[in-house]
Amino acid sequence: MYKGRIENTSTHQERINPALRTLQKHIKNTSKTHQHLNNALKDDSRTYRKFILTITVELI
Repeated sequence: MYKGRIENTSTHQERINPALRTLQKHIKNTSKTHQHLNNALKDDSRTYRKFILTITVELI
C-alpha cells in the first residue's frame, strides 16, 4: 500500500510538472508583454511632451 502511494505521487508529479512549465512560460510571456507595453507608454509620453513643447514654443 505504501509503495502504491509513492507510485501515485510520482504519476501526479509527472502530470503536474508539464502544467507548471506551461504556466511559467505564460507568466514569462505576460511579463515581457507588460515590459513592452510600459516601454511603449514611456515612448508615447516622451513624444507627447515633445509635441506639447513644440506647440508651446511656436505659440510664444
